[in-house]
Order: sequence, then C-alpha cells, then structure tokens
Amino acid sequence: MKPTTISRRQFGIAAGSVALTTSGAVALTRLSAPARALEVTSFEIDGATYEADDGQLYTPWLSATVEYDYRVNDDVGEARALLMVGPGNDREVIDMVSQPISGREGTGSFDMAAPLIDAEQYDSSDFDVADPGDTTTVTVDVAARVDVRGLGDTILAAETAKATVAIETVHTGKEPEVVVSVVGAVAFQGDASDPPPV
Repeated sequence: MKPTTISRRQFGIAAGSVALTTSGAVALTRLSAPARALEVTSFEIDGATYEADDGQLYTPWLSATVEYDYRVNDDVGEARALLMVGPGNDREVIDMVSQPISGREGTGSFDMAAPLIDAEQYDSSDFDVADPGDTTTVTVDVAARVDVRGLGDTILAAETAKATVAIETVHTGKEPEVVVSVVGAVAFQGDASDPPPV
C-alpha cells in the first residue's frame, strides 16, 4: 500500500515595519513575507496488511517520519513533535519526541513510533477476524503536530499534518499442527511380583 504523503502547508504571522514619509508622518508597511512560519514538509506513514493464522492481532505499531522547517523572530530552544490518533477533538497522543534547536531558521526531522492500542479508543479485539478467509479493515486517523518553542517554553509556531491509514487483518485459516512420532518396544512382566521391565 502506498504511503500517504502530506503536501507542504504553511502558516505565518505577518509583521510590519515603521518608516518616515517625506511629510514626516509615520507609515506602517506590511511585509509580504511572514516573519514567523513553520512548515511540515513531509509526513509519511504506510498502511499495511497482517496475515494471522488464527485471525487475531495484538496491536499494529504506527511509525512515522516528520520533516519540518521553520523561521521565527525569537530565540528558540526546542522543537517538539506529537504523534496522535483519532478523529478531530478526540485525538490521543501515543508518542512525543523533542530535540534541541538553535537559530531563528532551520530544518529538522523526527522519527516516531508507538503501538496503536496505547490509545484508549483502540483495542486488540478491533483487529480480530472471526472466520477463515475474511478480512477486518480498521481506518485510523493519524496526525503529527510540530511545535517550535522559545527559551521559556513558549510556543512560537505550530503546525499539524494529517493522514488516514488503513490497517487490514486477514484470517488465513491455517490451523496449528502437532505431529507426534513414537518409537518403542514391547517388554513383558511375567508375574505381578516381578519388577516392572521398563
């Protein structure tokens, strides 16, 4: 199944500059480029299919790589990423990573991974398949939020990328087999009072 790739998205807060006109009045000029911006440039996560002999799957693990670049007007200290699952306001965080950053412009990336059942809204039984040959598909809304934080832990910029992942469990119908091979011999006990021959 092909990765779900999120296209580049950007938000910014425009800043202004102050200049004197020829008449001595103060004019405020809006800059065309944003002074603060954060872009999630890549967010990829693969869907997958699991083949289960007994139709049961304990949990899928979600792994994702998030790439970002930023530009801010303040001193920075840290970039932080959250891997979340669930729809809209019901998102739950299943992994969080951070990294120190410096400079008011830069790029970076995060690698995140976590078991899906770490979220309360998912359970192992969601992925079970009752009958051989059948398939269970669970569609999971996944989001990655990236924050750029200042030295005082203030959020200077934030952006969230979203994806939808399909997870399939296929019941292959294969039953476990146990094979026993016995090699032995016949021995005789002639009388009840005789000791066992083996």
